[in-house]
Amino acid sequence: MEFSLAVGGDTVTLSNRTDILPVLDTELGEITHYMYDRGMVKYNLGGKLAHELTVNNVSKADADLINGWRVANSLITYTPDTDVAGTTYTVQIMNTTAPLQWMGGYPIADTKFEGTISIRRV
Repeated sequence: MEFSLAVGGDTVTLSNRTDILPVLDTELGEITHYMYDRGMVKYNLGGKLAHELTVNNVSKADADLINGWRVANSLITYTPDTDVAGTTYTVQIMNTTAPLQWMGGYPIADTKFEGTISIRRV
């Protein structure tokens, strides 16, 4: 599964690892309102796209962009690999730490990166 992430003029196109299935989920948004008479009303706000994409062999330049977008809490244009061409979503990276770290085993440090990018639709 190939996908791309873009902010401004910077676009990163990556492929999900083939040995790990991506988590393509929808988080349901719900608000519970408690009333004075002890009644309760729940409002369903609909689903929000929530994906976890595991990648490896990411270049240092692309990893720096993605990790920087997480730090800046940037709004990212996410284009998944779907049957409908041109489908895009506005998402944010939800990882609490840098999603991509150095991929051990390479003789030169900081050449290739790997990790799981957790994104959620805004």
